[in-house]
Amino acid sequence: MKYIFLYHACSANVPLHVFAVFLPGGSVKLRIVDPATRRQPIPRLQEQYVDQLRQFREQYDEPKSYTYPETLDISTAYHSNDVSALKAVSRELGLLEDKPFIVVISPSKDDSYFDQYLPNLSKFPTLSMPKARALHTLDIFSWQMHVACKLMTQYLTMRSWIEWLITLADYYDIPMGHVEGDQALYCIDVNTQDQPKDLL
Repeated sequence: MKYIFLYHACSANVPLHVFAVFLPGGSVKLRIVDPATRRQPIPRLQEQYVDQLRQFREQYDEPKSYTYPETLDISTAYHSNDVSALKAVSRELGLLEDKPFIVVISPSKDDSYFDQYLPNLSKFPTLSMPKARALHTLDIFSWQMHVACKLMTQYLTMRSWIEWLITLADYYDIPMGHVEGDQALYCIDVNTQDQPKDLL
């Protein structure tokens, strides 16, 4: 199975967004909404990825069913607002709708946001990673430096998260797509429902 990874970070105070689409083969489409008069690029993205990939491999066994590329082919485009950026992402997904891909989202907003502004997402099976605010906020000084680390961290942990999801789904005999949000509480609830009533 092949995956498309979509990362989204944003600010709660200004119209600032970063969308990153990681495609199979190592291509990354970066789409940024930045109202600043003097825009600062996200620095050292390629180097950040190579460094974090090396550290990742030193600390963890690389997932057997997924191989991370040695380098990334990163392109960056700026947009006037998030709707425009998401339209571009939707067009990119539309070109791949006949492929057997699963889209994994590392989101900063609820699913309804992507349902509304990313219509081609509905043409793919999707999995949504936890919406941890610290991993998706741009409300921080020199956000460009911080977001590089955050988005690469999420990309590199994606496969381990998917494998953990598969393990939970197999153990509790439920569809993988249903084990999202608070996975632990969901699985406890499923396990409780399966218990004989005289044991509850």
